[in-house]
Amino acid sequence: MSAKQKTSADIYVFDVDPNSDTAAANVLRLVGRDKDVLEIGAGPGSIAKPLIALNGCRVTALEYDPNCIPILKGFCVDAVQGDLNTPGWGEVFGERRFDIVVIADVLEHLVNPWETLREVTRYLRPGGSVVSSIPNANHAAMIAMILDDNVDYRDWGLLDRTHIRFFGARNLQQLFRQAGLKIVDALFVVRTPEMTEFAENWRKTPEKVRAALELGGYSQVYQTVVKAELANSPQNEFVLLDRAPAKIGKPASNLPFVPPAHYSPHQRPTFRMMVGRMLGPTGRRVVKSILSMR
Repeated sequence: MSAKQKTSADIYVFDVDPNSDTAAANVLRLVGRDKDVLEIGAGPGSIAKPLIALNGCRVTALEYDPNCIPILKGFCVDAVQGDLNTPGWGEVFGERRFDIVVIADVLEHLVNPWETLREVTRYLRPGGSVVSSIPNANHAAMIAMILDDNVDYRDWGLLDRTHIRFFGARNLQQLFRQAGLKIVDALFVVRTPEMTEFAENWRKTPEKVRAALELGGYSQVYQTVVKAELANSPQNEFVLLDRAPAKIGKPASNLPFVPPAHYSPHQRPTFRMMVGRMLGPTGRRVVKSILSMR
């Protein structure tokens, strides 16, 4: 007898620690509280649940896997089945509009993420936002694999075998611009190469090659989580290439934007000014909170 094939209801079940720097936790930060949210590609509700329980949001879910729909209906306002690769997937929402559309770790799985993102804008209320997390295809460890003539697809991670689109920071900015959106804030999941699924290959990579690969501004960014508004928003655009985390310093831990030094009180104002120039508003709040605890 063959083993039961796993579905999204099995694969995408995880807990979200709201105090962590994971992509899901950063999605919670960028969504904010008390919002009407449409989550596209909601899976079994691993992000929807804390959005409801912790952020006080009202979540409507769209999910491809029919096995997830009964689960989602247990806690969401509504849950509908839909295929983002099929034109007209959003017609089921009619005239409904939302404060936030969450599309987390979904765009890289789509045949035409450009068209999907354009369609997403139709369901935003005036002043609404899109919050999305996307794997970074320019992580140093992944590039080292490719330079080793090895594109090793896996069941998860940056080379998840279900990924069919890949984005660097420049491509990500363009993706949102062509959809009539502008990125206004961003948070980063920072992982050193040794912390990734490619650690073994990274250790075998010549030291000079590793040093060169780590020069890139996004060389240690594992995922980028962005908040975007319509292009006519009064908010300033957050230009990803101008705000590369590597310009601040290599991470000493799993926390984003934290350089490897502990700053004394008299040094903190200078550090805060530097961080303020590099980060978006949410990133500044996160770092300010971290510093206040030291």
